[in-house]
Amino acid sequence: MTGVQTCALPICTSTDELFEEATKIVVRTEQGSVSVLQRRLRVGYARAARLIDELEQVGIVGPFDGSKARQVIVTPEELSERYGIEV
Repeated sequence: MTGVQTCALPICTSTDELFEEATKIVVRTEQGSVSVLQRRLRVGYARAARLIDELEQVGIVGPFDGSKARQVIVTPEELSERYGIEV
């Protein structure tokens, strides 16, 4: 990780360079899951969980609900329109 904000989301305070890629993966797969991010980004549990928590803070995924994947709140179209991120 770097200490520089690399996220394109205007309301994002993430310093993780994988935040934008994690956003694309979650929206594309419609699965707000730590394990999906672990596999796709090849990162450990702690980093993937932190990314999911940050996605919740900016309104991309819903809150924690037991062992289920979090609900993805934003569609690919909304992500593009609101934040300029193409999935």
